[in-house]
Amino acid sequence: MDKQFALNQLRHKINAFIYMCASSQLLNSDAIEHLTGVSIIINDEGVIYNFNDNDMVNGSIEIDLTQIIAVKRHDNSNFNVDLKEFYKFVRRNLIKESYEVVYEYARSNNKITALKAEPWYWYARVIRNTVSHSLRYEFKANDIRNALPIQWEGKTIDISLDGTVMKEDAADALTTLRLVYEMQDFVTKY
Repeated sequence: MDKQFALNQLRHKINAFIYMCASSQLLNSDAIEHLTGVSIIINDEGVIYNFNDNDMVNGSIEIDLTQIIAVKRHDNSNFNVDLKEFYKFVRRNLIKESYEVVYEYARSNNKITALKAEPWYWYARVIRNTVSHSLRYEFKANDIRNALPIQWEGKTIDISLDGTVMKEDAADALTTLRLVYEMQDFVTKY
């Protein structure tokens, strides 16, 4: 993987996180009313916003976006839970996919040793593993066990967390962005 491709991939992932933040803001404002009467189609071509009858092929799914407004108006607590879950989902994917890009970049450019020497690497690896699987810390790999305790940005991951559910602050928005920016800096540097 070349440097420019890796940096572009990281930029796209960071932008997706920013779009999620913007869409969360819009969904929590009067702008949500613009979804009244709007539907989308999901088919083999992807998501279609302005569709016609030809887009409704076998296996297509139509989603009425008005349901989002209804949930916000009539079940606000579930709306807020759903929105928070959307927010966490995108953050988890930002960490996971960014880690994979940086690891593949380092592997294909013989920079694994440099990557593992970065102060954030082991924190990123454990968080990536945790969000990729059960959201529980699992220190099965010997190299992770040998790296414990892991400290980064005032956060500590140690053996006492093995088997426990990851708390929100381990990958909150600020921690997530700082971690991904560190990954981006690594690719830029190497």
